Amino acid sequence: MSNNKGKRINQLGYYWIIRSLLYVINYLRLDIAFLVNKLSKFISNPIMDYWKVIKTVLKYLRYTLDYGLHYTSYLSILERYNDTNWISDTKYSKSTSGYVFTFSGVVVLWKSTKQTCIIRSMMELDFIALDKVGEEGKWILNFLEDISC
Repeated sequence: MSNNKGKRINQLGYYWIIRSLLYVINYLRLDIAFLVNKLSKFISNPIMDYWKVIKTVLKYLRYTLDYGLHYTSYLSILERYNDTNWISDTKYSKSTSGYVFTFSGVVVLWKSTKQTCIIRSMMELDFIALDKVGEEGKWILNFLEDISC
């Protein structure tokens, strides 16, 4: 999707469908997050190839309506998983880090982001990522104490 040459399509329509898909990701379906993230990069200049991908995503959503988060009787345990990737995108020279928090076996918070600064070593990247994960973990623990889980 790096080459943005092809038949142009309606920018406003593309924007609204991407915006709707972002809403779906945030509240219902994390499984399409990566693809929609990539598609959203072309809002300013969409082409027909990307519209075809969006139609495929919409078909996928239509045929997987029964998918979702199902809560079971797990113990109330908060778990954290995180990962870092040092400069995977050589075009922008930015490292990527991400984390997922689960509570009772269900994802409650997740994030994947490019770092805002250029990292000189993998250790530095891990320290920055762990600091951010620690902040989020502290927030979740305070929230769980407030709602008395």
